[in-house]
Amino acid sequence: MEVDPSSSNSQQHHDKVPCANIKQVDGDTINCDKHANLECGKYLRTANWLPTWDREGREPSFISNHPFVTFGHLRYLWGNVPAYDVLNLSKNEGADYGRDLSLCFAASGDPRNLIESVVNLPVNYHGSCTYVINDRDQVVVCRNVVILLIAVLLPPVEAADLMLHVWYSGRITSSMLKFLKESVRALIADVVVKIESKKDDIVLSKTWNFGPREVSVRLYKEQWSFLLKMLDSNHNVLETEKHRLYVMLNVSRLDHQERHLYCQTPAGRICSHQMRKTGILVPFGSCLEQFQCSNPTLFDADTSEWLQKDSADPIDSWPTEAVQSSGKNHGIPKEDRYGRLHFYIRDKLETFCRRTASAQKRRFHLYCVDAADLPSHLNRNLESTKFDRVEVANIVDRPYLGLDQTLQTCGSLLKPSAENPHATLIALFMNAIHIAENDLGSDYMAKSFASTVAKITKFAAARLSRISKTGAAATFTVQARDVFRDFDHLFAHYMRMEDFETASRGAAMKMKAANTVIAAWPLRLRKEFGEPGAQEAFDRLMESGFSGNERYVEWMRS
Repeated sequence: MEVDPSSSNSQQHHDKVPCANIKQVDGDTINCDKHANLECGKYLRTANWLPTWDREGREPSFISNHPFVTFGHLRYLWGNVPAYDVLNLSKNEGADYGRDLSLCFAASGDPRNLIESVVNLPVNYHGSCTYVINDRDQVVVCRNVVILLIAVLLPPVEAADLMLHVWYSGRITSSMLKFLKESVRALIADVVVKIESKKDDIVLSKTWNFGPREVSVRLYKEQWSFLLKMLDSNHNVLETEKHRLYVMLNVSRLDHQERHLYCQTPAGRICSHQMRKTGILVPFGSCLEQFQCSNPTLFDADTSEWLQKDSADPIDSWPTEAVQSSGKNHGIPKEDRYGRLHFYIRDKLETFCRRTASAQKRRFHLYCVDAADLPSHLNRNLESTKFDRVEVANIVDRPYLGLDQTLQTCGSLLKPSAENPHATLIALFMNAIHIAENDLGSDYMAKSFASTVAKITKFAAARLSRISKTGAAATFTVQARDVFRDFDHLFAHYMRMEDFETASRGAAMKMKAANTVIAAWPLRLRKEFGEPGAQEAFDRLMESGFSGNERYVEWMRS
C-alpha cells in the first residue's frame, strides 16, 4: 500500500512552499492585546524583542528555581547532538575499501547515526553490512523498528515522507496512520500471536527479508506486546494535543522557553515557536489540514501523554550548516530553519531507502537491552560478534554505565587491530566539562568567567547595550560564557579524575591520540573575533543551544 503523496502537505514533492518569504508572515490576526509576547508574531519577529521576565523586571524562574529541572517525560526520542557518520571510510579504511562491515550502536537512541552512516558509504562500496541497533528504552526501540519497517515496505519517496513524520511530527495524516495500522501492525501482530505460549524471560526473535534487506528484531515477550499496543492505540487527537501542548507550551516554563528564544534571530523565534505550537515538521506556511491523526509512537498508549521533555527539538539532531546548505536546493528561505530541516531529512531518508534497496546484503539487528548486557545477547544470536565500529553515545558519562564498564563490555565487541587496524569505539562525553569545573571549585569558575568577559563583550556587543542583573542580556552573558571556557584544560582534568589511562589499560583498549572518525570537539567555536565568519559561527552556536563542550573520544584495541 502506498501513502498518498498529497496527504502530508501540498509541497512534499515540490520545492516551493505557500509562504516563500517568512519575513512576510503576518501576526495581525493574532489577539495581540491578550498575548503580548509569544503569540504575537509581529512582536516576536522584531529585533528588540525581550523575554517577559525582562519586560516585567523580575527574576526569571530558571534562576529562582533550579535551572536544570526538566519538564515532561525524561526520554530521548530525538537525538540531542547532531548526527554523524560513524564509519568515515575515507579517513580510515579508505574510500575504496571493499570488505564487509559490521557496526554496533550499543546505545543508539534514534536511528540518525545509522542513517548518516549508510548514506555516506562510498557509491562504489559493494560489500555487505551488518548493523546492530540497541537501546534500553523500549519506546526508542519500538520507534526504530517502525521506522525501519517503513523503509523496507514502501518505495523510497513514500517511505521517506512517512519515516520523517513518524519520527518527528506529533500529528500525521489519516493515510499515514492507515498504513501503520494495516501494513506495519500486521507484521507485529503476527509475531505476538505466535509467541503467545512462549516464556516471558527469553528473547524472542523475528526476521523479515525484503530483497537484500534483512530486519531482525529480538525482544522479550512483554516488549513485543508493548510494540503492538503502541500501534493499536486509538488516541483522540484533541486529547494528545492537549498533553503535547501542556509540555511544550506550559506557562510555568515560559521563562525557559524565552531564554532559548532570546538567543535566536527574529525569524528563528517565529519558526521555533511555530514548531512548538504545531508539532509538525513541515516548511513554514504549509497547509496542516491533513494532519488530523495522533502519531501513536510519540504518545503513551494508555494515558495519551506526550513522551518527551519540553526541550526536545528536531533541529538538535542534525548538523546546522549542512541543513542550511541543503535548503537552497528546495527554494526554502534561510530564515525557515524547520522548512530546510524537513527537506534535509526527507532527502537523507530517501537516499537511505534507495541505497539499502539496491546494495548488497544489509542486515539490521534490533535489541532492547542494557548496553552492559548486550555482548551476552549477541554471543547467543550472531555468527560474528566483533565490529568495525562500536558507537556508545554518552553512556560513558557518570550517570550511566561509566567509563570503566563501557570500555570493558563494549570494548570487547571491537575487532582486534590485527583484523582491522581502523576498528574504533566512539564515545561522547556530555557532562565531563561541567563535572570537572565543579571539581575545580568556585575560585576557578570565577577566574574562568573573568577571563571570558572580553570575548563575550566583543561577540555580544549589540545585546549588552541593555543589561541588568536579571535581564535577558545578563542571562545571555552567562550562556555565552560557556562557549569560551578552556575545554582542553577542563577535559584533561576530567581524564585525571576518571583515570582514563587505567580504565583503558584494564579493558585492553588504547585511546587514540587524534580522532579519525569524528572531530574531538565538533561543535566548538574555533574562530576568533574579527576573523571571517566568526560572528556568524558564534551566533549560530548560541542559537543552537549547544556550548561546544560536547567531547568525542575514540579508542581502539591495544
